[in-house]
Amino acid sequence: MGYPRIAPAIAIVVASTAIALAAPAPAAPAPVEGRYVHSEGSLEVTRIGPNRLKLRVQTISGPSAHICDLEVEAALAGDLATHRVVGSSHMDTCVLEVRFHGDQAHVRQEGSCDCGARGTMAGTYLRKRTLKGPAPHPMAIEAAEAERAEARTLLALYRNAERAYAAAPHRQRLAASQAAWSRFLDAHGEFTADLWRGEPWGLVLRSIERRATHAARSAQMRAALSETKVAVAGEDARMHEALARADRQLNERYKELRGRLDGPARQKLLTAQLAWLKYRDAECAFQVRRWAETPRGLEPMCLAGLTEARVAQLEAALEAREQRQEWLRLRGD
Repeated sequence: MGYPRIAPAIAIVVASTAIALAAPAPAAPAPVEGRYVHSEGSLEVTRIGPNRLKLRVQTISGPSAHICDLEVEAALAGDLATHRVVGSSHMDTCVLEVRFHGDQAHVRQEGSCDCGARGTMAGTYLRKRTLKGPAPHPMAIEAAEAERAEARTLLALYRNAERAYAAAPHRQRLAASQAAWSRFLDAHGEFTADLWRGEPWGLVLRSIERRATHAARSAQMRAALSETKVAVAGEDARMHEALARADRQLNERYKELRGRLDGPARQKLLTAQLAWLKYRDAECAFQVRRWAETPRGLEPMCLAGLTEARVAQLEAALEAREQRQEWLRLRGD
């Protein structure tokens, strides 16, 4: 009978299993100090005590570059670091959890954490030494740094404008204008991303365009902070003529660009254009009504100025599309 010979082996297996189950699980690896990165930002981790870490998170997320720049202390328990400040609203709350796993840091965020209504630091960051592949071109790095610098300038100007226009009606119009601008920039970014995708110079050109877009918005914030009224008295008729001329150019460029696009790209262009119209109206409503007495001609001047800027954007998109088509033709694609 062979069965008794098997019994000792079974007993050994069962005993080994029981020992394995009884043994404590291996401790999670301690968080690694250093720099972690992902496509839109970085996380710096510094140990400042046995159970304390200092976290510095910097991100610019989304096509409209919502900025997050936060430095906090966090309590450490095992592989989880937590920073928690709970306020009365989303804007007053900041809960940041970082779970470390090998060369990865998984970040979860609740509340604004001074990122604005739409900014986020959440995501998976990789320890920098694990990154592989060719290094970015120096021109791409330089263009991206210039874009981030302009985005931070805009953020500082916007917060100054918030303090300057603390009264409810003005602050609400300013917030509405900024929210409309962010939605437009998101939609415009979705459209223009297709123009550069897959090209070696695409990241450079896109960063240059985004920097210019943020610089234009910064100029609007500086105008909002200016105490000098624009001298438009007696020029009301001329401003209306300029607006009518800009509207004609806008319609021509929009139709020309739309006619050269396929179905999905056309829809993205339409979405961006509708978002831009809402932004233009919101921005001019704020710029005009911030004065106790509105100068005549100021509203059409504001509308004309933003319309001319949008015409330039559409012309740049037309030129970029033609350049890419020529590039693809020369490559034989």
